[in-house]
Amino acid sequence: QHGVPSIGGKHGGASDAIIHNKTGLICDGNQLEDIYSSINNLFKDNKYLEFGKEAKLFSENFLWDKIIEKYKRIL
Repeated sequence: QHGVPSIGGKHGGASDAIIHNKTGLICDGNQLEDIYSSINNLFKDNKYLEFGKEAKLFSENFLWDKIIEKYKRIL
């Protein structure tokens, strides 16, 4: 199954949650042309399918089970 790729602005928290050109696209959220271009690029060559797959894999790093295991290793 595929996850959902994201498009986010380069200012704010979205840029921390998206790996540009892997799990989605980062753009200048204040520039409509940049947003439109990012949307077009997401659908170009069906990139949204690969980005969605990578987004799902990336999101698994934030499951509580994995986070708890990381804390156990630190302690």
